[in-house]
Amino acid sequence: MIIDSTKAPMTQNHCYTLPFLNYQIEDLEGEQWCDIIGYDGIYLVSNLGRVKSYQREINMGVKGFKIQPERIMKQQVSRSNFNNIKEPSRDLKVSFCVDKIKKTYHVTTLVGNAFLRDLKENEVYSKKDKIWNNNKADNLIVLKKTDDIKLSYQKGNNLRKKNHLIVNHNNLFIYTRHIDGKEFTGGELMQEYKKEVRPNIKKAIKKNSIAYGSKWSRVSI
Repeated sequence: MIIDSTKAPMTQNHCYTLPFLNYQIEDLEGEQWCDIIGYDGIYLVSNLGRVKSYQREINMGVKGFKIQPERIMKQQVSRSNFNNIKEPSRDLKVSFCVDKIKKTYHVTTLVGNAFLRDLKENEVYSKKDKIWNNNKADNLIVLKKTDDIKLSYQKGNNLRKKNHLIVNHNNLFIYTRHIDGKEFTGGELMQEYKKEVRPNIKKAIKKNSIAYGSKWSRVSI
């Protein structure tokens, strides 16, 4: 359910340039809120990439209960892909806690689920401008994983160190397993098969034969 603001909106001239850094509870100009699936009535996400917690009663155990007021959630910066020449990849995450169970989610995923559509096999929510902290709904698009990686290279956001321990230092590939259509990067193949399988898959592609129960293809990115 999308909730339009009924409060007097603030203009972005009165808040931080980046919406997710604005912790004022008032809605920003053009901001819409949507309940997060699985957390209806507890947490919401907005089309500007902010996350909010409803006012609710918290069980403090032997200390009894307390009322936690409505608030804008603080987002944490996560880093990955440390073999990037420019800098590690960054993204924003937020943590929820219900009944003492804590879970962490990518804000990009929360916004995409709420304001775009569910993802299909081998699809991701991609940022059009590839700016890591811009999770506005109008900046997100659904792409195939291969197209998202290509976009990162086009924007200059994904330049790997040549001395990193990978089979191909100069070329990166996306591998497609024909039996189910699933796509893998080299690292994902390692996770799937728990060992280095790219040399055998490369031979199978060259001979048009079967490796690990399927035929394969690959595309350079």
